[in-house]
Amino acid sequence: MVCVWGMSNLGPLSYEGESQEVFLGKEFSRVRNHSEATSERIDREIRRIVDTSHDRARQILRQHRETLDDMAQELVLRETLGQKDVLEILRRHELTMYGIAEEAPESVEEPNPEDT
Repeated sequence: MVCVWGMSNLGPLSYEGESQEVFLGKEFSRVRNHSEATSERIDREIRRIVDTSHDRARQILRQHRETLDDMAQELVLRETLGQKDVLEILRRHELTMYGIAEEAPESVEEPNPEDT
């Protein structure tokens, strides 16, 4: 995300060259075309993204702890939950997948267990 597609505060730059050595469709080495100082900036940026995302995930889980506990209890009782079940739990807590109360769809197509 940071090195290949430039999706960070470092700007829209690619910091990684592609290797010509390919074995079984996997790249085992990358060509570094930047300085050690830039590598350190990349490492700090990756750490910032990971730490920020981790903190945000913990905040969301704390904020919706009651919903999480309700969903966990349903899983203990039933072992699996389909989309309709999850939407019902969210509706009970006046949430949706995006945190805004709305009606669940009338008919939700359950996945076929044979497809998984």
